[in-house]
Amino acid sequence: MTQVQPRLFLDEGWSHLDGIWYKGYSTDCNLSESLFDILAGYHPAGKWCVIFNEQIYHPVLRGFPLYQNTDIKTNLTLEGLQPNIYEVVPFEEDSELSLDEVSDRIGDILIENTRNFLKYNNITDLTVIFSGGLDTLTAWTVVDQVTKDYTLSMHVADSQEHAISILGSDQDKLDVYLSSNERMKRFLGTEQEYESDLTRHAEQNYWGYQPACIYVENNWHVTGYYAEVYTYRDGEAINAIANYQGKRIDELASEDEYLYWFLKRPNIVEKYKNSQMTFNNDTALKQFLWETIWYDHQMWHLDNNMRFSPFADLRVIQMVSRLSVKDITHCCVTGQIQKNIIKRFRPDLLPILSDYKNAKDIWGNFRANFNESMLHPDTKLIHR
Repeated sequence: MTQVQPRLFLDEGWSHLDGIWYKGYSTDCNLSESLFDILAGYHPAGKWCVIFNEQIYHPVLRGFPLYQNTDIKTNLTLEGLQPNIYEVVPFEEDSELSLDEVSDRIGDILIENTRNFLKYNNITDLTVIFSGGLDTLTAWTVVDQVTKDYTLSMHVADSQEHAISILGSDQDKLDVYLSSNERMKRFLGTEQEYESDLTRHAEQNYWGYQPACIYVENNWHVTGYYAEVYTYRDGEAINAIANYQGKRIDELASEDEYLYWFLKRPNIVEKYKNSQMTFNNDTALKQFLWETIWYDHQMWHLDNNMRFSPFADLRVIQMVSRLSVKDITHCCVTGQIQKNIIKRFRPDLLPILSDYKNAKDIWGNFRANFNESMLHPDTKLIHR
């Protein structure tokens, strides 16, 4: 990193104005035009950080980790520092909505966020990552409703990698294979133009950076990050939902459901095998689920590698919380909210979705059903 002030060290990609350093994006405003409002207490939505006079300013959903002791603050997990606790929005129960209503409202939020992201930020070259799964397919679908001028980037495994990918039918073998970080990068087609102490630290401490492409020049990538956690489809949430119904996490999904094999992974089963969480009622369960999202920092902006996720919005979680527990349970193992959104906007893309999350023949449906006529002439396609 570079020392820009006596006690301030930053990575690449920051801008400054009148001694104020800032990085990231907002879906409510142009950051450079709103810096003094932010210093005065304005918290626009987005994923950004502002630093001035050794004070750190961030959105209501902070979007990045922060550690500190008496005189140091950093987003790096360094020895001797403790997590910084910040104010979270209290859970407020609202009237229930149907699954169709919630899906439509979340779809509208994702469209709004993407439209405002392009409106308020100087994005000259936008890349959408597709990995064969539900979250990246939803992000692709949403971007495609707002603009056709983007690059779709994917790595479809070749014949040798395809033979490896079908090890998903034997999850123990797949987990052993994916435990090798270098092999995982080859499997995912990860491109990294450079390595540094910073990129290695991020990769070792935050799973989101293990498959991430890293480039020298400024770039903007649309990802599916946060979709899983913010729709209560991550391990922590699904375990609580399963326990509330007297089940273990690996007993909740049936074999035809999207997360079935993911919830059978040995590391998932081992982590939650002794969990016996209890909740007095539906409200107590929803309160717990609400509290799981605030410190789940999956990916932020590293050097000039900028990440946008339309799901990183508190309103998405508020909408999911208005489902009945029955509907939350159904969605957490099937991904039905995202499937509904794709069906609404681009139903022709549903046949290319993998049958399972990160398991079995991930690219099988894509190979069988994708053709380039699905893309607008203004959309570029890159096979990494």
